[in-house]
Amino acid sequence: MGIVSGAILVISGVYLALGLMYLRFWRDERARLAYLAFTISCLSYAIYAWFELGMIKASRPEEFLFYAWWAFVVGGVGITSFAWFGYLHLQGRKWLFVTYAAMRGLALVLHLVMANGINFRQITSVGQRTMLGETLSYPVPIPNPWMVIPHLSHVVLIILFLDASVRRWQRGEPRTALIFGMGTLLFGTATLIVPMSVLWGLAPLPLFSSFYILFIVLPMLYELNYDMHRAAMLSEKLEERDSRLSETLEHLQLSAAAGNVGMWTRKVGEDHLWVSEKAGEIWGLTPGKSVSREELFQHIHAEDREVFVNTSREMDEGRRNEFQLDYRTQSQDGNVRWISSSGNVELRNGTRIIRGAIADITKLKLTEYQLTDTLEKLQLAASAGNVGLWSRKIGGEMTWASEEAMEIWGFAPGEQFTQDDIIKRMHPDDRGKLVNMFHQLQAGKTHYQLEYRLVSKDGNIRWIHAQGSDTIHQGESRRRRAPSNAHHP
Repeated sequence: MGIVSGAILVISGVYLALGLMYLRFWRDERARLAYLAFTISCLSYAIYAWFELGMIKASRPEEFLFYAWWAFVVGGVGITSFAWFGYLHLQGRKWLFVTYAAMRGLALVLHLVMANGINFRQITSVGQRTMLGETLSYPVPIPNPWMVIPHLSHVVLIILFLDASVRRWQRGEPRTALIFGMGTLLFGTATLIVPMSVLWGLAPLPLFSSFYILFIVLPMLYELNYDMHRAAMLSEKLEERDSRLSETLEHLQLSAAAGNVGMWTRKVGEDHLWVSEKAGEIWGLTPGKSVSREELFQHIHAEDREVFVNTSREMDEGRRNEFQLDYRTQSQDGNVRWISSSGNVELRNGTRIIRGAIADITKLKLTEYQLTDTLEKLQLAASAGNVGLWSRKIGGEMTWASEEAMEIWGFAPGEQFTQDDIIKRMHPDDRGKLVNMFHQLQAGKTHYQLEYRLVSKDGNIRWIHAQGSDTIHQGESRRRRAPSNAHHP
């Protein structure tokens, strides 16, 4: 066996090994269709190389035609898979790929229906030439003019790869653009000059297309191996990041548990949600596992369940991207808890995920009820004694006044007013008393009593007795008073 024949067999073995290797890769990752395209190309040209070996060893025209006919069929499958790879992996233009595939399909149909195939009308004889010490055969043909179709399809294929390479360059990927651009130029130059010259009878040379295919196979192999290496590096980084995230999540759960806060997550559209141990404890559910929404709904107080369900539905439908809700839960033994829940929708890898946090605010609600009840009782008592209540930050505007106080001062219910509005209604002779009282308070006095007169718009005079104190509340000084009405006609 000569050097050329041995080299073709070696190339065939390389194509076969690559095809089988990437076939296994594709079976593990079915979504990577570029692997499948590369596999089909390599396996096709592994077979093509044997038909090409038959052509360069043929001694009769009929023998050469037999190998050439089958080589076109197998090679057409392989080179169409190259175009498919360019479309998939390089994001080549779809219309160029469709045009190329249509031209190759038409060429294959014509090849199948013609007696000697699409390349030759007839081979009159087989010539021989010695190369590297080995005698090789070449055809002396009467060319078939229909073979212009597959030759033009080669031009479309070259345009497809060059266009995709330029677009890769424009997207900031010069490495891929240079590799495929250079490979395409070498492949195009070799296939458009040597094989076409032989098929049209212009050059008495053997066909060596198996070697030219390397100009495309090698860039494809390099690109796929680069992607695999990048995927492996990314996998390591993801594992490291996952480890850090797991550690962070543990710390966050510990912090949330210490702060009496539970966490939960749910993918939009799915029925089950994950709850942390603290969230499960607050809701009265089994912690640390997947819980169905229906199971959660059954723990919501009947009077709050409709609002809770509607909020959940609005988040799923995309009408809301965040929420804040206070509601009650009721256990099987009848105990009621107040829960404050808030959260928002996040987009992760195309999936909408709802993340939320809950806190038990039962003690806070009970305190609010007690304060509200105490205030109502105090207002009733003050109203019965003709006493109004108010409070204000030192140096600030009026912050709160009871209805009785507003009536005593002559303001309408709900009317907005400031301290200056009250001073303007005071009798001119009594305004000095108020100024003197302010000086005493600034000097350190904390309790005071004062009697002054208010003059209404119709001239009536009302005597007011006021007493109060300065107190410190949450680091801020507040003045509290209780004006009582002592009307003198």
